[in-house]
Amino acid sequence: MNTFVLKIIAMVIMLIDHIGALFPTDPQILRLIGRISFPLFAFCVGIGLKHTRDIKKYIFRMFIFALITIIPFNMFSFLSRVDGDITFRVIFIPTDFSVMFTFLASALCVYIYQNTFLNKNNNNLKLFGVIMIGFVLILCEPSVINIPLDYATDYGTLGAALPFFVYLFDDKKMQMLMIAIFMALIYVPTSLFYLGLLVFSYFSLIFIYYYNGEKGRSSKYLFYIFYPLHMLILVFIRILI
Repeated sequence: MNTFVLKIIAMVIMLIDHIGALFPTDPQILRLIGRISFPLFAFCVGIGLKHTRDIKKYIFRMFIFALITIIPFNMFSFLSRVDGDITFRVIFIPTDFSVMFTFLASALCVYIYQNTFLNKNNNNLKLFGVIMIGFVLILCEPSVINIPLDYATDYGTLGAALPFFVYLFDDKKMQMLMIAIFMALIYVPTSLFYLGLLVFSYFSLIFIYYYNGEKGRSSKYLFYIFYPLHMLILVFIRILI
């Protein structure tokens, strides 16, 4: 199972999840199934960062498409929480930022790491790298250190850190361990529902176990286009009905 196949599986499951978000069922089985998606994407991003030839272009591409997702994601996020009309404020004054911003932060952490930690003879530079990586991760979710800013990226600080830790390890077993640990931190099982979220997120490890280390078909822009497009389509269907 190569990276391309993992991305396709992750996109299909994400679509299932987002259908469940806008058209909820009881029990929320579609949302539970959807928990498989994020760990798969996080793994693919970590692997992509490990093999990219030009991380600056990777970051720039991620940034452009993250900006494109702002309006679709905020419309989607609003409708998934509130049964009401989409207003000008909902569209153009965002309080939620998509997983594209989360993964952008992951890429920035890798870029900082490459330009600080790989200089083995400069401890001051490494310390600066630690501070900057921490700063980038906190920007994803300021509330983690009680900064009163009313915004967060999807999956927040832990979600941004996960692809970075996947990048740091070469051994797949360690990468899978990182995913297991981070998902347990994201879905702390304080209730039966959150335990269900955690259990379903661990099903992603089955797909990752069969990852063969190969890239597969080129799919550079597939997710970037699919992500905002599918949200817009679901939002318009929800508005029409």
